[in-house]
Amino acid sequence: MKRCVILVTMLVASLVSSGVALGATYDLTGTWNFSNFNHSVTGACPNGTNASGTLNIVQTGDSFTLEFTSGMECDPASMCSFNGTVNGAEYTATNSDVVDNEGGVATNTFVFTASSETEAAGSTVSTYELDDFSCEWNFDVTLTKAGGGPDGGVPDGGGAGGDDGGSSDSDEDEQENGDGGGCSTTGHRAGGLILLCLALIGLLRRK
Repeated sequence: MKRCVILVTMLVASLVSSGVALGATYDLTGTWNFSNFNHSVTGACPNGTNASGTLNIVQTGDSFTLEFTSGMECDPASMCSFNGTVNGAEYTATNSDVVDNEGGVATNTFVFTASSETEAAGSTVSTYELDDFSCEWNFDVTLTKAGGGPDGGVPDGGGAGGDDGGSSDSDEDEQENGDGGGCSTTGHRAGGLILLCLALIGLLRRK
């Protein structure tokens, strides 16, 4: 019996050390409030600013989808949607797409750890690449489940475009002076997940 216990213990230790994926500890399906902060940028690009809003997670076993539903404005819309995998309490979500008509590609990797079914925290690395031009953004994110459950409340005033879902004068100017798909570098848009990347088009064209 003692030998059996020792063998089982050694097997578990071996699985953990070899990086074998563990089953999901929690089911995070539901609506979540997020806040991002502690921004930094590498490259000749504008830094992000703090932002907050809501996102929705649908988890099925060891996989999940994540979609930002307010506090961010994504262009293309695909940049607000992520697919991910779960390893124990660690969640890794990614997306990637061409984000402008120059052929620039944005890639986001969002890794967070759940401490319970209602709290999680992590960080995001976002990149933009076009030929030999590139930028990388890093920031931290906290998540709190809205209303304590899948049908919890959503903060007031949050359309997908930020506070009221509308466009400001500066937003319109950017879209006129850019290539038609621009991302703002102010307010909620600038805070999130490479969403400011299309502001680079103006910089690139002035080179």
